[in-house]
Amino acid sequence: MDWWIWVLFGLVLCLAELTTPGGFYIIFFGASAIGIGILELTGIVSATWLQWFLFSALSIAAVFLLRSPMKEKFQSDIPDANSDNLSGDTASASEDIAIGSVGQVRLRGTTWRAENVGDTPIEKGETCRIDHVDGVTLKVCKDGS
Repeated sequence: MDWWIWVLFGLVLCLAELTTPGGFYIIFFGASAIGIGILELTGIVSATWLQWFLFSALSIAAVFLLRSPMKEKFQSDIPDANSDNLSGDTASASEDIAIGSVGQVRLRGTTWRAENVGDTPIEKGETCRIDHVDGVTLKVCKDGS
């Protein structure tokens, strides 16, 4: 196979990695194809069967050896879909919220639906701590309780 076909094939695979949420699989096949194209261009590997063999071997080896370290490096800052990054933040009650009742709090310039899960009522204007998030409702308790 011509070298430019390998390089084009590799670039298409690398672009496919960018458009899919697969998590670092296709990129290794793309890099291997580009590598085979370079080897074919330099004349190191010219037999088609050897190109395909090396492409397969390099791709599989790269997936097993490099996927985990790359995934840890590049996806470590992406929050887990089940995590909430509001826990521990402080909000201000927009109204009185009795124990177990739902009311509204201000947080980051926005009004949120909040349920008092603490053991003391929260009065209007008091600060409250966000315990956790359940759907679109903040579970809050009086700051210090």
